Amino acid sequence: EEDGLSICRKLRLLPKTAQVPVVFVSAMTQPMYVQAAAQAGGNGFIKKPFDIDHVIATVAQFMPSPAAVNPAAV
Repeated sequence: EEDGLSICRKLRLLPKTAQVPVVFVSAMTQPMYVQAAAQAGGNGFIKKPFDIDHVIATVAQFMPSPAAVNPAAV
């Protein structure tokens, strides 16, 4: 059985997924868990229960800008 930390580590090793943003969502919010997520290669951490505004802001950090997706749109 795998957990999110081990899956994140595996994603970081694969060329196709090494740069994919990983945001952990967990009720285990003690500093040691948040640090473990970062050490595994996580880009962000959302604590449960979560605030929807925090979720949106966190995910927005990793969304490409419209110019990056379609340079002609600028």
